[in-house]
Amino acid sequence: MKKCVFITGGTVGTGYATAEKFAEAGYGVFIASRSAERAQEAADKIAAKYGVVLIHENEKDIYGDIGSRCKVILDELASPNFKAAFDFANFVQCGENTEECWELLKEHVAYIHIKDAVAGKNENVVCATGDGKIPEILKKAIREDG
Repeated sequence: MKKCVFITGGTVGTGYATAEKFAEAGYGVFIASRSAERAQEAADKIAAKYGVVLIHENEKDIYGDIGSRCKVILDELASPNFKAAFDFANFVQCGENTEECWELLKEHVAYIHIKDAVAGKNENVVCATGDGKIPEILKKAIREDG
């Protein structure tokens, strides 16, 4: 298991220097900040320096759960070190059309989470047996979108 640290005030001064040292040593680093802008700058610098890509997953019950809000987050951060995970089941469980979400987010997707669900139920099902349209989207992702 990878060791992780959580650093409050990790965007400036001693906190940032501490976060950078832990990242250099191979730790997973979580930075807390009262400023979204400073947090983004710190994460971008550390991520770029150590070759890390930060991933947002469309987890249900958070702000970035549905396609349009994922797009807001990804466009606002607009960083080559911040990409999206595409989770079919979470979109289904949030009442989203996965094909529309794919079209909206495909340029930001760096990771596809193969997980399916049935609309209206709060449970995952065997892949390609739910409403995630996994085969159709994967075919499109591989053949058309690269």
